[in-house]
Amino acid sequence: MHSTPTNLMTSASLPVDRPFLAFQLGWNSAARSRNRVLTKMRQAGADYFFAYEALNDALHTGRNQIFLGCSPASALTVKAYMSAFLSQAAAHTHLGKIKSGKAHLELPNGSKIYFVGPKDLCAALNGNVYVLEYAWADSPKNMIALAKSMSMHARYHSTYYTTPSPSLEAWQEYKKLISRNSTTIMTFTADDAAATGAELFDDEWLNVMKKELSAEDWKMLFMCEWPQADKEQAA
Repeated sequence: MHSTPTNLMTSASLPVDRPFLAFQLGWNSAARSRNRVLTKMRQAGADYFFAYEALNDALHTGRNQIFLGCSPASALTVKAYMSAFLSQAAAHTHLGKIKSGKAHLELPNGSKIYFVGPKDLCAALNGNVYVLEYAWADSPKNMIALAKSMSMHARYHSTYYTTPSPSLEAWQEYKKLISRNSTTIMTFTADDAAATGAELFDDEWLNVMKKELSAEDWKMLFMCEWPQADKEQAA
């Protein structure tokens, strides 16, 4: 079995009430390796899109999916999105009985989708792993190590996505991630969003945010610039 995510452009996918944006679909179609590292602006819809991608992959392949957040609560946000997708699809197709636990879903084909935090007991879990906002975790290093341990089988892939943070540990782990073989590296900034015509925000909102944030925070949160990179260049 291929280790990359199911391609949403070439495989039949669950119907949704509103289409995804072109740049979100690009995160899926550009995945040509076992590992994806996406550095993104705030509020780009990554949790929402990857919930859909993982759900379709589980239905098509039977592979388990694991969403690892900085806390269990952050991972459960994705579960809410998936539940909404399943409810929408139920009006168009019969999926069979879906079991829903506090922190997991079990699909009719036997695949399981887990929603966990860094301190959960995950030794028995394996599957495709999505690591949410690792740069803001208490220990990005431990969070990434946990993700690697759950996706080590050749049939699984890993997706690491975050907005940059001031954390030196996160910056060091990011550099390690993008230096690995079989890694697709992606960046999505506020400028990219504007260039695609995505109506995530209007010019007035952008101007307000630029005024309210410091120049450093704007570059970090919306232009995907790691503050540690400038410090290294200056050293």
